[in-house]
Amino acid sequence: MPPFISILEWRAISLSFHFMAIIFTTFRLYRRCKVKKMWWDDFCALGAFILDVALALTVLSNNSYSGEDYLSPPYIKCTNRNGPPDGSPNTPEKRQSKIILFWITGTFPAIIVWLARISICLSIARIDVQNTAIRIPLWTYLLISAFALVGGALVSQKIYVCARSDAWHYTNSVQCLVGKTSGYISITGDLLADSILTAISFRLLWKAHIRRSQKRVLSWLFAANIFSSLAGVLYGVMAIVANKLGRSRSPLLSMSIHIKVPFIGSFGVFFLFSSLD
Repeated sequence: MPPFISILEWRAISLSFHFMAIIFTTFRLYRRCKVKKMWWDDFCALGAFILDVALALTVLSNNSYSGEDYLSPPYIKCTNRNGPPDGSPNTPEKRQSKIILFWITGTFPAIIVWLARISICLSIARIDVQNTAIRIPLWTYLLISAFALVGGALVSQKIYVCARSDAWHYTNSVQCLVGKTSGYISITGDLLADSILTAISFRLLWKAHIRRSQKRVLSWLFAANIFSSLAGVLYGVMAIVANKLGRSRSPLLSMSIHIKVPFIGSFGVFFLFSSLD
């Protein structure tokens, strides 16, 4: 059965999401630098921005995928590690390129997404700080610690599972399936994190002393959190049912993680219309 979408089409869709995120975040950081008001939320966004640029360039420059990779059986075990298995299009050089691509696309997205959430958390705290006598609310430290813990857990689990064995290096798809646990952690973490951020934003919206420009910022946060939750659920579901996806496994998982990443651009765009001066 052929893939549901061609490789060129999936790459075009993936890169369009990344370029949207990169452009929006560039405007955000440019504006903050221009007014000389860079803060910790901007530095977190900068870190996510750098990783997203690297991720987009990796996808753009990668030539290791071809349509045959998804048309042939996805998990043919290689008996000769100096060459591809019977029926596999992978050469040693192509296989090595896919391994590098897997580690970049498998670890960068989680780091980018949770750095972006930390940036959102600090942006909300920044508004709260400007209207209270408290420098940094306690909930900010708690949320940052929780977000870092979840993001670290997702990356650590993938590294732990996939680094223990190189058997997946010698399969057609060159994909390491972490298992359902990663999907459950992703869905739970995404929904809880976005629900908390949305609730905090909603609480601040009803403060009488919040300026109109700050209310616009908080309104954009609602949109970013909703988009993030939907993308996170999509990725989690794909990870949970990965073993049942058959030959479409690789393109589906790849697309789901690349849709999940660029929500950083969704909250970057609100800085085009309002500032935290």
